[in-house]
Amino acid sequence: MTNARLATFVGLEASRPPNKQISSRTPRNIFQNLCRQISGKNNERKKHMKTIKKLTSAAFAVVILGMSTVTANAACTSTAGYWANHAWCTQTISIGGQTYTRDQAIAIINNSTSGDKTYSLAAQLIGAKLNTDCGGADSTCVELAIAAADAWLILHPVGSGIPSKSPAWKQINSAYNTLTDYNEGRLCVPKCRS
Repeated sequence: MTNARLATFVGLEASRPPNKQISSRTPRNIFQNLCRQISGKNNERKKHMKTIKKLTSAAFAVVILGMSTVTANAACTSTAGYWANHAWCTQTISIGGQTYTRDQAIAIINNSTSGDKTYSLAAQLIGAKLNTDCGGADSTCVELAIAAADAWLILHPVGSGIPSKSPAWKQINSAYNTLTDYNEGRLCVPKCRS
């Protein structure tokens, strides 16, 4: 080392304030302090996450309870057999262009359907109409089937002796199945608990 450089080095040393302590913030202490801060933030995050989870669980429970309340109060469907044994909101019902009294409609529902499928269709149509008119059930998923059954029963009135293997029955069988599924709660509205 040259004298000039030595003098500069010594001069620098001399310009340093005397007894200046080295900071206690060594790299190790700084690292530990940062770890504590991060750990503290993580603990805060964990607390916040626990709170969020509790609030989310509570909100989810409220939604579920609310949905079950709505479901419990929602309209539902019943079978034609149910309507044959329970009160109606009306004294007459119109199917296939004919108006029947409650007693006549119940007789149609209770009639044996083995030889004449017009009774089968009429019973399901009566049930579907009572579910919508008296039960307040949504009928959007069966509106076309109701209209088709009414139109078919105009051409083939109740008691006209249509067998299950006839071409006429095959024309309306899908509408009959739709009405049956609706009344059984397998479509757009659940079945009522008996």
